[in-house]
Amino acid sequence: MSWYDVFSKFYDGSLERLYLPFRQAAAERLALAPGQYVLDAGCGTGQSLDVLSPPVGSTGKVIGVDLSKGMLDAAKRRVASKGFGNVELAQGSVLELDRAMLAPHLLPTDHRRPRRRCRLAAPPTRHPRALRRSTGARARSSDR
Repeated sequence: MSWYDVFSKFYDGSLERLYLPFRQAAAERLALAPGQYVLDAGCGTGQSLDVLSPPVGSTGKVIGVDLSKGMLDAAKRRVASKGFGNVELAQGSVLELDRAMLAPHLLPTDHRRPRRRCRLAAPPTRHPRALRRSTGARARSSDR
């Protein structure tokens, strides 16, 4: 069990008040709209889902990726309790994101393959160009 798996048990209660204003400001800067897709790289316990999921609506999607099973389990509980039907979660390293990992989450269920603009909420420790190189998606970072 990794440190983040242990930390996931008390992360929300100890740090959410500190980070909430920054999560809200970052989501506002993204100017999300219905139908857009968002990648929450390093989603942790899913705290950002509260501000990312509603603006993209039922026609959009939020994809949360985290390496820690404990953090991801907490995010899954958050998604279930809040009823976020437009959120999908995947376990994996943010540093190893590639099209193969993201493809199952990006294909529409009706297979008409609509053209959608994808905005990536990049973690502050990684530059959006690194995500663009690995995924081919156009990035708009919330930390600029």
